[in-house]
Amino acid sequence: QGVIVSVADAQRFLYLGDEAHEIVVHVEDSGELQQVLGRVRSLPELEGYEVLPWREISPVMASFVELMDEYLGIFLFIVIVAAAAGIANTMLMSTFERRHQFGMLLALGTTPGRLVRMLMVEAVILGQLGAAVGTGIGLLLVALTARSGIDYAALGGATEQYEIAFQGMQLSSIVYPSV
Repeated sequence: QGVIVSVADAQRFLYLGDEAHEIVVHVEDSGELQQVLGRVRSLPELEGYEVLPWREISPVMASFVELMDEYLGIFLFIVIVAAAAGIANTMLMSTFERRHQFGMLLALGTTPGRLVRMLMVEAVILGQLGAAVGTGIGLLLVALTARSGIDYAALGGATEQYEIAFQGMQLSSIVYPSV
């Protein structure tokens, strides 16, 4: 669980005097983490104190994040396979329905290689068009929900929002998407 209070109130409540129990530094870009850690460790005021990244402080949460990344990879693989199967099915049906047209093109002198290239170009254009439309819809949905958020509690049928505390982190039922 977490409680947010002013430094003065926490020091008085925990009898810390002018000291602190824990200082949390939020870094926006994870690529700068080692540089920020080095700068914080070099502060003379913190000499003799532990300065650790969150993954070392909460290895269970780090494992949870890594597991979620693996599940996301598997899910995306399944989505890509399904999309490829959809495009393949569309192209297969298109090919079978146009057999007479292809026969006519071959009779007029089109080489089989050129016919295959025409079908490949058609498949690539169909895939790119689908990706562009899907990306556009995704960007539109992010733009519409970035400020208000998506309440997963309401989507699941709950009547009120919730927050879950896990390993010192608060996870809300409202997610704010970003690109």
